[in-house]
Amino acid sequence: MDYQISIINGVPVANINSQLIIIDTGSPVSFSASREIKLGAETITVANGFGTANSNYLSQKFGTTIHGLMGLDILMRKDFIFNYSEGYFAILETEIFEESDFSIQIPLKPSGAFISIDAKDLNQQKLHFLLDTGAEHSYINKDFSFGKISSQSIEDFNPFLGDFKAELIEDYQYKVDGLTITQNIAIAPSTLENILTRFKVDGLVGYDFFKKFKLVFQFSKNRILGKYIQ
Repeated sequence: MDYQISIINGVPVANINSQLIIIDTGSPVSFSASREIKLGAETITVANGFGTANSNYLSQKFGTTIHGLMGLDILMRKDFIFNYSEGYFAILETEIFEESDFSIQIPLKPSGAFISIDAKDLNQQKLHFLLDTGAEHSYINKDFSFGKISSQSIEDFNPFLGDFKAELIEDYQYKVDGLTITQNIAIAPSTLENILTRFKVDGLVGYDFFKKFKLVFQFSKNRILGKYIQ
């Protein structure tokens, strides 16, 4: 089952049965204004919000109508493909892809209610990143923030942290399964760093990471397959 996605403010929004639903691996729970999300032939009952986050809040922040959000409580029931460049999100009912098409294999690890991957900086120091498709920007804790700091800061928001600004490191490099990734990454402000530390991770990767790959999330095998596309 394939669904068209649009990237709004760096976040994938899928058109699922005429509802615009954010696909968010950085959220442990799903919600919808209608209290249900229809995925294929399945209708899943969900809450109408999560803390301060609900469809009205998201619609205001994204500047368009958002009907709900699909988090890990639903996503981890399935295997799926994400392809930002071609604009689709697909549930895999069977393995309809060739593993040889994917150059990297990344084990998925539980980090509390979230999922994370291992990486290394260019000094071979281990890094642990939360995977957050619901994040426009990627972040790293200040202890690992090596590189050229941009003269410009970024503005971002989080339903539980509110609006905030962060310094940006240009062309930060790290390795995932031997592949060197170059991207801009922000230094986590103290409020966000406290949350990352609680889940024993060093940062999170968002749109800056996901846009570089066609990805298969195989929760059934606790791994991600990635094909580098830019």
